[in-house]
Amino acid sequence: MSTATADALLIEIGTEELPPKSLDELAAAFSTGVCAGLGKRDIEADVAAVKTYCSPRRLAVLVPRVAKMQPDSTEEIWGPPASVGLDASGQPTKALIGFAKKCGVDVSALQQLTKADGVYFGFRRERRGQPTAALIPEIVAEALKALPIPKPMRWGDHDYSFVRPAHWLVLLLGAEVIDGEILGL
Repeated sequence: MSTATADALLIEIGTEELPPKSLDELAAAFSTGVCAGLGKRDIEADVAAVKTYCSPRRLAVLVPRVAKMQPDSTEEIWGPPASVGLDASGQPTKALIGFAKKCGVDVSALQQLTKADGVYFGFRRERRGQPTAALIPEIVAEALKALPIPKPMRWGDHDYSFVRPAHWLVLLLGAEVIDGEILGL
């Protein structure tokens, strides 16, 4: 990953006073969740050099190098076995027609793909990578939901909850402020 295609990612959440005994555990779990979210989306990141910061009023994660774009990928969707997809006269069965509708394509766009246990109908589609900045709010939200919080607190008349009420949020990728909403901020 070159420095032209990567930037530092800083995520910081300011809260009311966090429980001192669980600060390190919360910070480590938050860092792990952010790194897992980046990996789940195939976003290249220097997760070995991640730094975690915490104080009684904040949790922060700094990933020194994160790719600015998610890579393009090929998605394979597996359907019915070839023996089930075509009837005796070679015409598509209801199962194959239903699979094509699920994929949003015509039956003629489906391919026969080989797996270890046989031949199946499938569909391959190219998926364009998204900008990392567009995916960060979702990654942070997932990481926060996975935190080990025995009794999450709700404040105001909101649906979201956290260990303590959150007051401010910083999402930066390089010098770019990432637009997004997390915990109502």
